[in-house]
Amino acid sequence: MLTTYMLFLLRPEQSELELVKVVLQHMFGVTGLKVNPLKSSCFSLGITRNDSLALANELGCTTSDLPEPYLGNKLHHSNPTKTYFLPLIQKINRVGKS
Repeated sequence: MLTTYMLFLLRPEQSELELVKVVLQHMFGVTGLKVNPLKSSCFSLGITRNDSLALANELGCTTSDLPEPYLGNKLHHSNPTKTYFLPLIQKINRVGKS
């Protein structure tokens, strides 16, 4: 089983959404890895719930709210401190040593 995390930051504009779709298509063409919409979520900040739902619908995934676990840390919209990233750094260090 392969788990891949991707994070796209974009404005809620059609042109940027189309660019994300192109990137995902190229990723599939190069790696053979396909996004599973049932395991994908769309997070939004600063836009209406309806716009968020429209973006998720366009990408074929669901919406989710923050905080959300990502690589063992909770994603949220406030500025993180150094200690916020410490568990992730420790995990990367352990993997790098093995």
